[in-house]
Amino acid sequence: MTVAQLNSYIFIIAVAVIAVATAVSAGCAVYIQKMKLAHKPVPQEVIDVKTKADWLVSEASTLLDASGVEKKDWATNQLQQTNPNLSDAEARGAIQSAYDKKQATQSQSTDSGGAVSLGTVDDDNDKG
Repeated sequence: MTVAQLNSYIFIIAVAVIAVATAVSAGCAVYIQKMKLAHKPVPQEVIDVKTKADWLVSEASTLLDASGVEKKDWATNQLQQTNPNLSDAEARGAIQSAYDKKQATQSQSTDSGGAVSLGTVDDDNDKG
């Protein structure tokens, strides 16, 4: 296969990818326009409670002047504001679960992972 053939194949693949991306974009634009004309809500990205709780716990860790309890309370309040159908116990449970998961991953990352020192390598030039 020559360089010219390889360049031709790469060009054809690039054109095909661009064509597919353009078709998907046009399809989404038509769908959104159709939904707006029918006065129906356009679907948005859905973030589940667990993902939101994980994000809030990571954001709460950036609050340097707050204690752990204050950070959990802040995250719980934020979660309830974004999801008003959650009860207080559900929101606190989701935040606590995310906090526990974060603590577990931090403790695993600080652990040496069972690494064992194999010792030092002796220099063979000492025999002289």
